Amino acid sequence: MPRTDTRHEVIATSARLFAERGLTETTMRAIADACDIRAASLYHHFGSKDDLIAAIMTRSSEHVVAL
Repeated sequence: MPRTDTRHEVIATSARLFAERGLTETTMRAIADACDIRAASLYHHFGSKDDLIAAIMTRSSEHVVAL
């Protein structure tokens, strides 16, 4: 089971990078570098960029519903 804190960091960092650079211009390697983890470790938490996007959308939706 992936560490929760790393997973949350990856989600937050990815959302920031997608906003700054765009979805297609942000690579999984760039996300891993920004999180100071290896790219292979990133795939331990998320199988693909699509899985990561889904996690960002889910987390965002949970924040809206909580309001």
